Amino acid sequence: MIKDVIKERTIFKLVLFLFLQGACIPSFHAFDYYFAIEILKLGKGLLSLMTLFSLVVAFLMPAYSKYFGTKDFRFVFHFN
Repeated sequence: MIKDVIKERTIFKLVLFLFLQGACIPSFHAFDYYFAIEILKLGKGLLSLMTLFSLVVAFLMPAYSKYFGTKDFRFVFHFN
């Protein structure tokens, strides 16, 4: 099925362009990963854990704003 899709000229050109763009133009994500692993000497496990924590925080921020955005700041800490 994928072979049939790749045979279409438009899809093939798009896949080729994306592959060449990724191969020729370095992205900032590649530099960030290199900097964290090689320069800062962070382990891959710690980097994965930091990424997971960031994703969880980014997911919970809209929920916090929706449910506690209008509440008083003291209410949030007494809501055990």
